[in-house]
Amino acid sequence: MNIRVLLPVGTLLLGAWVAARTIRTARYTLRDKVAVITGGSRWLGLVLARHICAQGGRVALIARDPEELARAKADLAPRGGAVLTVQCDLLDAAQTGAAVRQVIGRFGKIDILINNAGIIEVGPLKHMTREDFERAMRLHFWAAYELISQIIPEMRTQGGGRIVNISSIGAARSPCRISRHTAPANLR
Repeated sequence: MNIRVLLPVGTLLLGAWVAARTIRTARYTLRDKVAVITGGSRWLGLVLARHICAQGGRVALIARDPEELARAKADLAPRGGAVLTVQCDLLDAAQTGAAVRQVIGRFGKIDILINNAGIIEVGPLKHMTREDFERAMRLHFWAAYELISQIIPEMRTQGGGRIVNISSIGAARSPCRISRHTAPANLR
C-alpha cells in the first residue's frame, strides 16, 4: 500500500481512538461515586482507593486486618473523599453480607465493586494440600461471586454500576509452576 494513503489513514484511526477514549473517560467521573474495594488496605487496593479519593469519590475498604485498615484510613484521610473501613473475612458469607449492608447504610449506594482481595500459596506441590487450593478458590472465585451476587441488585436499583475483578499471577500460572521459581532449593 502507498505510504501517502497509509499515513493519513493511520493518523485518522489514531485520532478516532484518542477521541473515543477521551469521551469515554470524561463520561464516567469518579466524583461522588461509592467504590467498594476488597483487599483495599494495602498494595494495589490502596493505590486504587487513593485515586478514587483524589477524584472526589468515596471508598469502602474491606479487609481482614483492623490495623492495616486503620493505617489505610489514615493514609486516605488527607486525600479527600469519605472513607469507610470494614473488617471482614470474605470467606464468611455472613460477614460479607454484613459488610455490604454496612456500606449501603453509610453511603446509601454502591457504584463500583473492585474485587481485589487475594492470596497465593506458594510451595512445592508435595507440600501443598487440597485445602490450600480450595481456600484460594474460595477467596478468588467464590468470595468475588458472593459479593457480585449481593451488590448487583443494589446497582440495578440505582441504574447500574461497574465491577472490576482483579486477578493475580496465580490465575495465569499454577502454584506448582510458580513454586519452581520461588521456593528455596531445599524445599523443592
